[in-house]
Amino acid sequence: MLSEYLLAEMARLGETGELPLHRRLYEALRHALLDGKLVAGDRLPSSRDLAHDLALSRNTVVAALGQLTVEGYLVSHVGSGTYVHDHVPQRATRQWTPMSVPAARLSARGDALTQRHRASDLEIQPFAPGT
Repeated sequence: MLSEYLLAEMARLGETGELPLHRRLYEALRHALLDGKLVAGDRLPSSRDLAHDLALSRNTVVAALGQLTVEGYLVSHVGSGTYVHDHVPQRATRQWTPMSVPAARLSARGDALTQRHRASDLEIQPFAPGT
């Protein structure tokens, strides 16, 4: 079943903790396409069904499917569903490699501000905002 494959692939991609969920789903679906788990003309489950099966928000699923559609892997027909495109993009025929995303970091100014103002340094007083 597709959702079981995607869950396993997303878990493997999430081991480093660097990729956001929509990117993990994108990579898992792309891997399924390149490995032949999904072939030209295959109909994907609806975004609602996929979101339910994978325990993700529908927005996460829509973002991943949208990116694959823009890149030419999928084609969407309103009222009919989302299908694997008949002509896979040329770059998809190459060896699959997951994209690396650098970990988010604060700027030098952000770093300096967090070092200067710690939560424990704040004096809590009655009727002050946030208390």
